[in-house]
Amino acid sequence: MTKPYQTLILFVISVFFLSLVYTAQSEQGHFEIRGQVYCDPCRAHFVTKLSTFLKGATVRLECRNREQDTNLTLKGEEATTDNTGTYHISVDGDYEDDICEVKLVKSPDPDCSEISVEKYFKDAARISLAANSGMATDARMANPLGFLKKVANPECEKLLADMGIHSNN
Repeated sequence: MTKPYQTLILFVISVFFLSLVYTAQSEQGHFEIRGQVYCDPCRAHFVTKLSTFLKGATVRLECRNREQDTNLTLKGEEATTDNTGTYHISVDGDYEDDICEVKLVKSPDPDCSEISVEKYFKDAARISLAANSGMATDARMANPLGFLKKVANPECEKLLADMGIHSNN
């Protein structure tokens, strides 16, 4: 009679310890970041019908301490875009107390390689790398990032006007 109870107790203890290991691993966090890089021929700072996605563009993931803005906690996770302009970055760790951003590094197109320095148009996409964020998956989608053409395409003025936007270029 005692043999089944011993087996049951051993099973329950094993499940308990396995759940502790799983919880510790899931709290550490593993994230899959995905985003796209495009060429902005209108210098509009958003994707338009004339935009093209760039193959071979380089981006970098950086996280910095929320309190000390200059203190980098993660730097150097770089990725290159595929033929659809999409990059993938895998990250282990929980960066709940940090500000994490994917930043533009290098364009494969010398004519479309300018990185915006305007105050309201950042060269980075902010993402959450917190394991306890309420998100159901470990996938993180970053906003598209765009390199600017040196000179705006002449077709852009009409395109932007049709959208109700007046161009300053």
